[in-house]
Amino acid sequence: MTDLTPKAVLGDLAELINIGDDMDDSKDLNRNKNCGLKDDQSLWFELAHSVLMDNIPLQVWFLTDEVHYGSVNAAHARFIGKDKSSIEGRNLYEMFPEEEADACAQSNRAVFKSQAPVVTEQWITGAERDLRLLKIYKTPYRDRLSGQTYLACYAEDITEQRQMEALRSEFLSTAAHELRTPLTSIMGFAELLKTRRQLSPEKQGRYSSHILAQSKVLKSIIDNYLNVSRIESGRGLTLEAGRENLGALIHEVVKRFQDQGVERRFSCRIEDAPCLVLDRMKFMQVLYNILSNAIKYSGAASEIIVKGTTGNENSYLLSIIDHGQGMTREEQKRVFDKYYRGKRARCQAKGLGLGMAVAKYLVTLHQGSLWLESEIGKGTTVYIELPCENRGQGVA
Repeated sequence: MTDLTPKAVLGDLAELINIGDDMDDSKDLNRNKNCGLKDDQSLWFELAHSVLMDNIPLQVWFLTDEVHYGSVNAAHARFIGKDKSSIEGRNLYEMFPEEEADACAQSNRAVFKSQAPVVTEQWITGAERDLRLLKIYKTPYRDRLSGQTYLACYAEDITEQRQMEALRSEFLSTAAHELRTPLTSIMGFAELLKTRRQLSPEKQGRYSSHILAQSKVLKSIIDNYLNVSRIESGRGLTLEAGRENLGALIHEVVKRFQDQGVERRFSCRIEDAPCLVLDRMKFMQVLYNILSNAIKYSGAASEIIVKGTTGNENSYLLSIIDHGQGMTREEQKRVFDKYYRGKRARCQAKGLGLGMAVAKYLVTLHQGSLWLESEIGKGTTVYIELPCENRGQGVA
C-alpha cells in the first residue's frame, strides 16, 4: 500500500529531486551518447515525478525562496483555483490576501533560517473564497549543484476535522448538563416520595408521573447518543418492524410532551392515517426529536401543528409546523449534521445537536424522506414522507 504520510511524501519528493540532480551531472554526456534523446532513467524520473505530484489528493508544492513558487501539483492548483502554469514562478502575494501571504512568508523565512522541518497550521483562503485550515509540513532541501536551498511543502486540509473536534468537545460539555437536568428532577421527586410518607395520593401520583416523564426525557437523550455511536462505528441500526397505526403513534408522542407540562398548544390534523410497516420505538424517536426541536425554538403557548395527508397513491406525508424563530440558510444546510447547533441555538436552547441527524437516518432506514423549510421569524416546517407499502431496510 502506498504510504501517503507527510514524512513519506516529502521523503519521496526529496529522493526524486536528488535523482534529478544526479541526472543533471551527466546530462551533457547523455546528450552526446544519445544524440539529444533522453535516456531511460530520465524518462522514468519525469514519469515518477508526474505521477507522484498530480495523482495524489494531497497538496504538494515547492518554493524557490520564501515567497516564490517553483512547481505545484494538481491538488494545490485546485485549492488556489488556478492552472498550474499560472501559479509556477509567481509569488504568494499574487495568490492569497496580503495578511495570509505575510504569515506564510514569515513561516517560510523561519524554516530557511533554521534549516529544520516544521509543521504549521494556518487559515488560508481557497478557490471558493472560504477560509480553510491547512496543516502544512515544510522541509528545506539543498540543491547539490547550485547550493541553493528550496522548500518542499505538503498540506492537509483539516478544516472539517477541527470543526468536528470542536463540536465533539462542545457536545461532551453540553451532554453533562442535559443529563443532569432530568436526573436532578428524578432524584428530587424520588426523595420526596421516600421521606414524606404522609403525602396525599394526589401528590404521590403527580410526583410519580413527573419521575416517569423525566425518565422518558433521559431515555431519549441516551437513545440518540447510542444511535449515533452505532452509526459512527459502522454497525448501523436495524428495524424491528410491524404494522403500526401512524395516527396513534403521533398522539402517543404528543401526550408524552403534554405529560411533561410543556406549555405549547398541539394541534393534530391527521387525515386517513394509514397502518404502515414501522419500527414502533425508532419512529417514535423520530417524532420525539422533531417535536422536541419545535418546542425548544418556539415561544410559550405557541401552536405546534402536526398534519398528515396522503401524498400520492404510494406515500403519506407528515408536516410538523412551528411558529418559532426559524433558521438561516446556513443553519438549514447543516441541521442534519451530527453535533451541529447554530449560534442562536447554543444561546437560546439546550440540546446535543444529535436529534435531527438521528431522525433523518431513521426515516431513511424506513425508506422515507425527511427535509425542512424555514424562514427567520416565521418558523419551520419539517416534512416526513413515508411509502405506504414500505418494508423497511434491515428489518429484523
